[in-house]
Amino acid sequence: YSYFSQGQASLSLLKSEDRGATWTFFIDGPCGTDHTSYTKLDILACGTSLSDLKVYLGFCQYDSISGHRMAQVAKIDGVTGEYINEILGDYSYKIKDLAIVSDHLNPAANSNPYSIGVVYSKGFFNNHDSIFFCYSSKGSNVYFLDKMKCLGYSTNYFHKVALSYGKSPSYPEGRYFATWEEQTAEGAEYGHIYTSHTETDINSSFTEPVMLDSLDPSLYNKVRNPSIACQSNDVDNSHQNLTEIVLFEKNEGVASQNKVVGYYNTKAASDDNFQQMNIDTMPGNKLQPDICFNPYDTGFMVTYYDSTANKLPFITNNFNLTEPDSWNIISAGYNDTPDLSNPQPGIALDLMKQSGMTSWIAERPGGNGEAFMDAPFIYYAGIQDEQTSTSPACRAFPNPASTEITFEFELPAPGTITLSIHSTLGQPAGASVNKECSAGKQQIKYDVSQLPAGLYFYTLRTNAGITSGKVVVSR
Repeated sequence: YSYFSQGQASLSLLKSEDRGATWTFFIDGPCGTDHTSYTKLDILACGTSLSDLKVYLGFCQYDSISGHRMAQVAKIDGVTGEYINEILGDYSYKIKDLAIVSDHLNPAANSNPYSIGVVYSKGFFNNHDSIFFCYSSKGSNVYFLDKMKCLGYSTNYFHKVALSYGKSPSYPEGRYFATWEEQTAEGAEYGHIYTSHTETDINSSFTEPVMLDSLDPSLYNKVRNPSIACQSNDVDNSHQNLTEIVLFEKNEGVASQNKVVGYYNTKAASDDNFQQMNIDTMPGNKLQPDICFNPYDTGFMVTYYDSTANKLPFITNNFNLTEPDSWNIISAGYNDTPDLSNPQPGIALDLMKQSGMTSWIAERPGGNGEAFMDAPFIYYAGIQDEQTSTSPACRAFPNPASTEITFEFELPAPGTITLSIHSTLGQPAGASVNKECSAGKQQIKYDVSQLPAGLYFYTLRTNAGITSGKVVVSR
């Protein structure tokens, strides 16, 4: 998640190895200037074990002075959190949105060992807005995304994009499926939704885009905010094919009245056989859909924001969609409190429990956000945005150290501090320090004489915020 600290754009990347119960920081701190901000974050984790885990962090950044919007995807070691390299960097004038996906759970025929795909929207390229898709089939060995395709140009305006991967036994080559929105005027709230996919495999050209809202006059030019998911498993659907779903918001003709609708295609690999579906027909304002495929129960998982009830529902349906308007309610609202304003809920696959995990942004007094995640089999965990605080600078010395490390910081007011140290695998390294401290400069001495030599992460939590860093134990 991104946040502002002391006027600077900051970024936090965290890892949990116990399904969200505890977290350790990979990255936490300023990653920009006082005139830059993050407009989109996306994250992808690939690998079969901790030893080969790779994290791909995608983001769009806006510079308020130059007006430039850039897109980047960084490759990060999933064990140490170390930056490896940039696999995508587009520093053009106006990048709008970005999404990243991989086939690592069910690799395509041409992947080695898996592929990475990125789609992004870009303004004013040859006097046209455009949609670009770039990918590499080299997976964990990718140094940069080496193939790029343009999905389309328009004199109108492209914005939100989404990407998914689909594969089934009858279509083992695999395909990438993209969706995006287009407005006919700059700043328009609603417009059109398109979808397209690589035609024969992940390396092929994209099919002619289909404008989904043109299939129903009541939807035409009244839709926005698309999300996409595709079937990817070892079972064909009832049409010996694979299923694609695109969800989006439709305006009901009244201000602040939207509903989540969409189209599904049970012959997605071979035909444009799109059928309309409803997600929630009850009265109210429904926004921000997100969707994910669960290969273990051959079903789709959906979440969205019901702003009328201040709830985040979690619903499911089978991949054959024999009853496309009848969804199973797993939770009418997994958020425990109604403090929602712009939650941007997301849903992803929990591999261990073979079910869904969700994330969202809640609101706190003063206009600050709070990043949450939840799953049916754990207690939810939240991390606050310290936007109005000044996270304490912490000096750790000596570093490297062999016997004892001193952590020095300053508190603006008396309070409780917690200092914890973890290994690069996220495991606690020694006991945490919990201590009441007075205001002013503080020093905490930590015994590392019994720790094996290596790299460790520390996290300092105080009433002024959260600070993290790295220390090295040498022998």
